[in-house]
Amino acid sequence: MSPLEHPLKHSFAWACTAICSEECCNENATTTINTNDNSTIDDNCSGKNLLKSATSKTYVKNDAKNWAIQYEFGLCIGFQGEDTVTLGNLIVPKCAVGQVFEMPPGLANFEYDGLLGLGLSTEGKAAPVLYTAEQQKLLKQPIFTVFLNNTSQGFITYGGLDEKYCSPDVEYVNITSDIWYQFKMDSFSMGAENSSDGWEVISELNSKKILAPEAISTQLLQAAGASENGTIDCNATFEDLKLIINAKEYVIPSKYLILKNNNECMFAVGGRNTTNSNWILGEPFIRSYCNIYGFKDKTIGFAKAIAQFA
Repeated sequence: MSPLEHPLKHSFAWACTAICSEECCNENATTTINTNDNSTIDDNCSGKNLLKSATSKTYVKNDAKNWAIQYEFGLCIGFQGEDTVTLGNLIVPKCAVGQVFEMPPGLANFEYDGLLGLGLSTEGKAAPVLYTAEQQKLLKQPIFTVFLNNTSQGFITYGGLDEKYCSPDVEYVNITSDIWYQFKMDSFSMGAENSSDGWEVISELNSKKILAPEAISTQLLQAAGASENGTIDCNATFEDLKLIINAKEYVIPSKYLILKNNNECMFAVGGRNTTNSNWILGEPFIRSYCNIYGFKDKTIGFAKAIAQFA
């Protein structure tokens, strides 16, 4: 059984019902959803890929399992169903599927059709798809690998290492959280700026930047020659960002720390104005090193990205 590779950008099988009410998920329906701020969303399935659960031979509705999740953009409330989820050529029967009947406007405005949870399983909660796949012995290994290209494209390899784009030399560290892919970082440096205070850091695919405590991000912004609002010369040259994790050095090339948007560029390190000192290692880190997520043994591995694609 070989690992299953699939492009990073999905249209997931459960599609519309992951963000819309069941009544909304047919070709002609419209719906209005009330939110806490009394705003409404009309035609909130417009432009979405639709799932007709009523015609699915594998779908099972479970009204007894209701749930609510607070996201940054607002509260989502829904119920749990069960269906077959297909990711590339990985077919996983009897997966828990969250279906929303109340959501904030921000979620309806996103370009994607739903959310695929690849995080750690929490006792008493619905099992993520890959946990279900592992329990059904559909994966060679209980891991998945994320490779990102120089653009916002890449591959997820389910059940193994991406042998085409990632080095076979993998360094693993233990996860320190039951929720996040969080681990310890010893120190960082960028030219003359450095610190060895030690931090908890989180691998986060959903962040285009590296996010550091506010004071540190200001130091790095100045070291890179960026302005106070984060803009930077698109051709700027500055020192690479170096991280020490479990006594091993990881180098993020400076070219990955410049985000280009038309004719304007932004420095890809931002500040976290929070009470904790955690870092978020987003796309610049994952472009530099494939991240291998061990969801069963709670480890995370790093392998140098060795190839790119057009």
